[in-house]
Amino acid sequence: MNKIHAFGCSLTAQHHWTYLIESGVPIPDDDWYGITEWSQGEFSVRSYAINGGNNDMQVISYGNEVHKNNIDAGDIVIWQLTNPGRLGIRKIDANPDDCRDNGVLVDDNIYTDDEIRMINNSLINNRGVDMDNTNIYSILWSLNGVKRRNTKTLVVFGWDNCFHRKDRVVQFLKENDIDYIEESILEYSHRKGHPDGSTNHPVREGYKDFTQNKLLPKLKELDWLE
Repeated sequence: MNKIHAFGCSLTAQHHWTYLIESGVPIPDDDWYGITEWSQGEFSVRSYAINGGNNDMQVISYGNEVHKNNIDAGDIVIWQLTNPGRLGIRKIDANPDDCRDNGVLVDDNIYTDDEIRMINNSLINNRGVDMDNTNIYSILWSLNGVKRRNTKTLVVFGWDNCFHRKDRVVQFLKENDIDYIEESILEYSHRKGHPDGSTNHPVREGYKDFTQNKLLPKLKELDWLE
């Protein structure tokens, strides 16, 4: 069984890599307060992706699941990079609607015993791609640490124009032996002629195409699949 842990923003949360199976796997619509899991055939996938999420949330989710012994060192990690300008900030007021589907990470802080409620800064002040360039340091070096523990870590890009210098990001991945797919999910979908959905994300066929013709071949090329 190929155990996969998927991290990312809506570019992962809208499909959870279900098209690793030809027909896709139905995902419950009400499972956003925790993680979303599916298992079929040779794959067992746990997706921690958060709509409107940020890389800070991904690091916290990864660290907590390692702490809980839910991620083994030999498991596959698919790490979808999102906008570096999205900074995770504390959400002070609790809301019953706080969940991954609404862009909020609700989890435990394993180092303080407090509860984490984190929201993406751009959801508040609409900074968009006017990003804090220094945040790329913490993103890449955190990712380097993930790769050191889970050697089967594969980086994918959600979309291109959220990076001022994507080529520098790719250079870092090369220099640190971090496996990646350079063509982003959105740009690949466009190149293959798929339209965008109503929220400027790929339609299902775009996600399916990328999964089956970019992701799956890459996992096979790396010889990570049993």
